[in-house]
Amino acid sequence: MYYNTIIAWAVYYTFASFRSEVPWARCNNEWNTNTCVSAVEGFNKSLINNSSTLAASEYYLYSALEIQKSTGIDNLGGVKWSLCLCLLAVFVIVYFSMWKGIQSSGKAVWITATVPYVVLTILLVRGCTLDGALNGIQYYITPKWERLSDPEVWIDAAAQIFFSLGPGFGTLLALSSYNKFHNNCYMYYGGLESVITGVCDAFPHLKKKRELFVFLVMVYCFLGGIPTTTYGGQYLIALFDTHAAPVPLLFICFIEVIAVSWFYGIQNFSNDIEKMLGFQPGLYWKICWVAICPLFLLVLCILSIGAYQGISIGTYKFPFWSEVLGWCITCSSIACIPLYAIYMLINTNGSFKEIRLLVINEPTENKEDSIMTNEDTV
Repeated sequence: MYYNTIIAWAVYYTFASFRSEVPWARCNNEWNTNTCVSAVEGFNKSLINNSSTLAASEYYLYSALEIQKSTGIDNLGGVKWSLCLCLLAVFVIVYFSMWKGIQSSGKAVWITATVPYVVLTILLVRGCTLDGALNGIQYYITPKWERLSDPEVWIDAAAQIFFSLGPGFGTLLALSSYNKFHNNCYMYYGGLESVITGVCDAFPHLKKKRELFVFLVMVYCFLGGIPTTTYGGQYLIALFDTHAAPVPLLFICFIEVIAVSWFYGIQNFSNDIEKMLGFQPGLYWKICWVAICPLFLLVLCILSIGAYQGISIGTYKFPFWSEVLGWCITCSSIACIPLYAIYMLINTNGSFKEIRLLVINEPTENKEDSIMTNEDTV
């Protein structure tokens, strides 16, 4: 929900850039401070004690967000309607990309999957033609080996991998449920698709009115995202970005790999893959699923909790109640797994071992048909 606000910022910047000179290039604007320095005008001011700020940073904070009109997370201020309209535009695009299901989102992927590479290529070529480009490239590719001992580096790297590849969000599972049973998963939008597909699977009658259901989901998410478009919306996004993603994602993926490799059984899982692809995964994959991945995920999860030092933006430190709220958000995502496991244990007859055998054997009887359920609706 909150991540679409970040996309709304990109939309805002897109419209703001349609001028001969972008507004964040110089320090002669009404929102700039006395400590502003501009790369265009040259760094002719001394950067003493890191007190100076770039013109681009001041544009982001004081013009795009207008964060100066908010005193903190306990006083967000009013809604910045230009950002709110950008957020609305994002949800309209998402709706028309998903309202017909995998048919519409599949076509949207042709754009969302290719445009970023085109834009990045253009930016790369443009960047290489600028003065000092070689120094920038050298700085980028020169490793700082001493940073490997910093837990934050590993935590940030893991978070970026999760955001890039999508494990733990449910999106890959939702989209792959529309594939043919024998689709090659080695070959080859929409985080909301995981929610929509899951709810539609639980309540099949919603599939008949998917357009209306998707519309209601978009309205709900848009209304929930409006507070992030206030003048202090950056504080909310920092709160969610710190507590709603890193630890829950690591924990969820840790439980997933344990459930598949240890409870369901790595051999059962390998047999399922063989039925779908015609061959079993190699020993490398089995070792990763059984030992390496669970160990790394557990260590990163513990490190991310241990390295937590509170949330701050610049000199503003979040109050204690917001920290408590943040950890409640973290626990709300994590608690769903053990609570549902306890619910199933209470409502399923038999011992723990019998229930485990039931979970392992029940889906295999008609596994191909069950996996092809969503494929038939495409």
